[in-house]
Amino acid sequence: MLDRVDGQLARYTRRFSPFGGWLDTMADRVKEAAVYAGLAAGAQGDGWVLAVGLLLLITVRQQSDTWYLALHDEAAARATPSTGRLGRLSHRVQSDQGSPAYWLKQTALFPIGARWAVVAVSAALFDQRVALVAMLVCAALSAAYTLVLRTVRAFSMRVPVLALADPTLYRDDGAAAHLVRRWTVPPLATAVLAGAGAAAALLVARSGGSEAAALALLALVLAAALGAWHPHDGPLDWLVPAALRAAELLFVVAVGVVYDVPLPIVYLLLASLALHHCDFTTRLEKRVEGPPLHRLGLGWDGRAVLLVVGAFAGAAAPRSRCSACTLWRLWWLTPGERGVTARSDADAAFLPL
Repeated sequence: MLDRVDGQLARYTRRFSPFGGWLDTMADRVKEAAVYAGLAAGAQGDGWVLAVGLLLLITVRQQSDTWYLALHDEAAARATPSTGRLGRLSHRVQSDQGSPAYWLKQTALFPIGARWAVVAVSAALFDQRVALVAMLVCAALSAAYTLVLRTVRAFSMRVPVLALADPTLYRDDGAAAHLVRRWTVPPLATAVLAGAGAAAALLVARSGGSEAAALALLALVLAAALGAWHPHDGPLDWLVPAALRAAELLFVVAVGVVYDVPLPIVYLLLASLALHHCDFTTRLEKRVEGPPLHRLGLGWDGRAVLLVVGAFAGAAAPRSRCSACTLWRLWWLTPGERGVTARSDADAAFLPL
């Protein structure tokens, strides 16, 4: 209940600020990461495994939410015949807030209020492990539901929202993207290929395969950089940032498994990456300039290479902790660019499908 008080108070007093929107969004992410870590620490057996999977899924889902909202807003502004029908339908659904269908659809989006409810009820009635399993199942079902519906609608809207800005900035690309800028291939295909490579690396690591086989898939992950300079004008290219986040996070987990990095440290690095990407998309949501120290974050490709180099040097766990601390420092050292009007999770409870 208290989680919603700040947003309701701001609306009641009509006192809004860009920093307040940023702080509300980031505070929600910090609270979630801390709660899942607490549940994992108190759970029996595979608690940290469940927490890592849950954090990864929610981070990727939040990235897709951000870019679908941008796509939806751009489509509504253009108001073509196809997007006009979508806009009328969306307006009709959103305006009928008293209908059961409306609240069922909003619950299916699994906003933060619903997530807190699932955690509270399942942890109170059962235990921490059941709470994590319930969260993972609900998050997976919600992600599948929204992905299918939004993909269908994106094909009907056909709005190249990522083509309206610098794609390398929005993708969080590093040096690899600049080195291969003369070769361009469709970005979504390479991002999905990178995600598949990272998932394969994790499967190899889990099955006890050699570290050489798992780390050789780094080249497949880095292949996503080939799509950085290709026009991001496809109907589904709004999914590229989410696919890149999935590839990066899965690869981090794979390296951690190969080199026996303790799962709490893997979780710490994933939480740092999740906050880094949430901070970045919150700043850029209204197409304002990105953080001034963004390049010091090395980009998703630079961080993957750095992690592998540290792993080969026999310092996977220290490198993971160092990367996490670096991302936290960059996050807090760049307060001057927080001039962005972000949708808080109080507003995210009413996202369009």
